[in-house]
Amino acid sequence: MEHEHEMNRLKEQENGDIKARGLALKSVALDETSKIESSEDNEIETLNILTGKFSKFLRNERERQESINKEVCQENLFKFY
Repeated sequence: MEHEHEMNRLKEQENGDIKARGLALKSVALDETSKIESSEDNEIETLNILTGKFSKFLRNERERQESINKEVCQENLFKFY
């Protein structure tokens, strides 16, 4: 009888260990998923910043070219007078 109690206690302990391991694996998997999502969020944020800076660069270049073109046109006008 005592031996049966001991065997049942050991089986319950093993089942508890298996459940605990399962929970640990799940939490690790969730941590990895959150790291991946966090990494993806950082990549998206970085891409948005780069896109904004590139758009600003293009806008400044276009304005600079327009400014240069106006100066050239004005110089050409004064040559004819």
